Amino acid sequence: MLKECVECSNQVSTDADACPHCGYRIRGRDQLVDCRHCHQSVIPVTHPHDTISRYCPLCSKPITNIGCRRAFQIITICVTTLILGTIFAIIAWFTKVFQ
Repeated sequence: MLKECVECSNQVSTDADACPHCGYRIRGRDQLVDCRHCHQSVIPVTHPHDTISRYCPLCSKPITNIGCRRAFQIITICVTTLILGTIFAIIAWFTKVFQ
């Protein structure tokens, strides 16, 4: 099935990722973000060891909001501390009860 390219008005397959005539990206337009470092519209990628942040595939710099990432790290540390504190309190209680 064919449809018209919005950039050059030529016929393009509905299965195409980009227009073969002008290179206009057809698929993934809703996922495009402007990289503030290289000033290009890109689809962000993730790295295997950091699945929270999204990176520019051209300049490899982070695109996501660093504040959100920092908040996630702080929440993770607080929850871990709370869980460990509870475990130590239970262990202390058990050792006091069964002595």
